[in-house]
Amino acid sequence: MPRFIVLLALASGFLFGHFVRAQTMGDAGHSDIINTLRAEGSFSILLDLFEKTGLTEMLLDGGPFTVFAPPDSAFEGATVREMSEEEITNLTARHVVMERLTASGAEHNPQALNVLGESLVSSVDEGLLRVNGAEVVRADIEASNGVIHIVSTLLQPALEQDVQDGY
Repeated sequence: MPRFIVLLALASGFLFGHFVRAQTMGDAGHSDIINTLRAEGSFSILLDLFEKTGLTEMLLDGGPFTVFAPPDSAFEGATVREMSEEEITNLTARHVVMERLTASGAEHNPQALNVLGESLVSSVDEGLLRVNGAEVVRADIEASNGVIHIVSTLLQPALEQDVQDGY
């Protein structure tokens, strides 16, 4: 049931993000989000989890999306094998937003909603962009159906105070 809800949310355009929206989806020379992540080479765990939860098809065909992509190293210590299907769905869906969000606007519009309806709160601290506390180590990787930002760790739910404060 939770997997169905996440897929339904993706399909219906459920989100109301507040980052700066880019005007285009990327040019035809870019691959889709899934194949861009494959080409990057260090996202096999995330890609496996997207496949397990049914998000791969949506990220191949739909869009525009933003994916906050933790590399394989971010999963060290995570007990993914022990997680239920619902926990895995929540984990992966927390990293996907149903619109194209660029890093350049995060300072002015610091909140967006992921496909779970949870807030993603961005902040810039000493020149480093963070989303829900995770450092964005590489931003604005273009894909034909959105944009990818590589984050240092798995995204956790935003703290309630950060959501209220807008950062």
